[in-house]
Amino acid sequence: MYAEADLAIYPHISGLHRWKSAYEQLALALDFFRKESIGLNSILQQTDARDWSGFEGAMQQIDSVYRSLEECYLELDRTRVTLGEVRNRSQSLVPVNKLPAETFAYIVSLANTECMIEARHNFANRSLQALFNTSRHFRRILKDVPSLWNHVDLIIDQPNALDHGRLCLNHSGQLSLRVHILERRKVFESSQVTDLVDLLRPYIDRIVSLNFKCSVYFVRRILRELWQNASSKVQDFSCNLLGGDREHYTAASRSKFFDLEETSAPFTQNIRKLKLYGPFVWSDKCGYRRLTVLKLQSSALPPFIPSHFADTMAASPDLRSLTVIGIQFQGTDQAQPAVMPKLEVLDVRLTHGSDLRTVLSCIIPDSSNLALSVSVMVAGDQQTDDFLGHYIKRSKVTRLLVESWTRRQALGQTFLPRFGDELLSVRELALVDYKMDAFMVEMLSRLSTLHTLHLMLCRLDPVAFHKSLATSKIQVVRMESCKSKNLSQGTSESLAGSIPPIIRQVYPVLGDNEGDLEWPCFTPQVLDESL
Repeated sequence: MYAEADLAIYPHISGLHRWKSAYEQLALALDFFRKESIGLNSILQQTDARDWSGFEGAMQQIDSVYRSLEECYLELDRTRVTLGEVRNRSQSLVPVNKLPAETFAYIVSLANTECMIEARHNFANRSLQALFNTSRHFRRILKDVPSLWNHVDLIIDQPNALDHGRLCLNHSGQLSLRVHILERRKVFESSQVTDLVDLLRPYIDRIVSLNFKCSVYFVRRILRELWQNASSKVQDFSCNLLGGDREHYTAASRSKFFDLEETSAPFTQNIRKLKLYGPFVWSDKCGYRRLTVLKLQSSALPPFIPSHFADTMAASPDLRSLTVIGIQFQGTDQAQPAVMPKLEVLDVRLTHGSDLRTVLSCIIPDSSNLALSVSVMVAGDQQTDDFLGHYIKRSKVTRLLVESWTRRQALGQTFLPRFGDELLSVRELALVDYKMDAFMVEMLSRLSTLHTLHLMLCRLDPVAFHKSLATSKIQVVRMESCKSKNLSQGTSESLAGSIPPIIRQVYPVLGDNEGDLEWPCFTPQVLDESL
């Protein structure tokens, strides 16, 4: 029935029976979770809302799958409790070696989704490598699942930094590779660059995604040496440049700025997703074409030429996400606006006045689900406010984020209270770093199409807040890091039955490996100021 070794380790046979039963429940719940996730993903793959039978119908379908996933989560939580009870009663560890190989591999795949380079605290957490070295049983299972190994993390200034990367490359089969490289201390030996290049060079024809968090010098050298005389299949390139953000761009300081034009020409030929954060130079000579994602953020960004920017837009009709934080223009040349039929996310925060009008004038969105993010100054000029209002109406913006340019700006100091018809297409509104004043009640009551309100780093008065919700059409409120007295779901329910649910949420941060189409997002500047 059971091996003698099992009886020695688990003296209570009934406990082992309960382990087996709990594992079976876990396997069923995980399988259900996987199927529902696949179903939801297939819906989201229909990225163009015009291909759906109808937007409301698609949203109902997504809501249905979302509820199924919530039920699945509850089932997983119940299984977790059962496993915990069995562990406490038998006073033993979970016998994971009793798990079916498929279930164990699936659990590991879920646990391995977080890139350790993205981890904000424990950079040395190599759970997959630790499992691989635990036992031959685990090693045999993990070696047979190449999809666990095609995400290659390399922390170059750490002892034995390349061991994990070498392990991933050896067991990734022939799958495409996503490579993340982190330079933590910005101090490294030249030999480390050579070792890294030697490790990756045999696999460069499989690298489709490359993510750097390194100094300008390191990124520049790696790209030059890896793709000096070789074609590139990299489609997703993200570069978070460490240090130098406060550097002012001059001809003398150019060496401290990253410029893709200085890398090998073959490297840029297949890039479809380009994300640059930090001190860089925008190169118009690289001939960016067919981009689907473009994200640029730097406090030291040299000015753009309007016609060059518009040309890049015109060459990328499939662009779905555009982020240009703090963009500035030089010159007054005429730019022919580009029609962007697939643009879903447009983020132009920390841009104001004539620069804001110029960047918006270069883009004519033609999407039925456009998200626009802007920053608003207290003393904004009337011309820019009017232009912005008309742009929102003409582009039929459905998701609007308004960020306070100065901390704790009052809501009444934005352009929002002055507009009515211009905002009738807005279904989701996100407010960042605002003090919610009396204008909130009037504004929300006028936005008849608004069904979701996102509040991020806002200061709320509970009485006025609940009053505004009671007079609005809002169905759900999501918030993070908002300050208020006694603001909670329970408070809402006790005040009025018509108050929508208030959900606490963690929003992504730009430049911190957020999703290509994630909205809303924090800008790092706002978070830094709020600390």
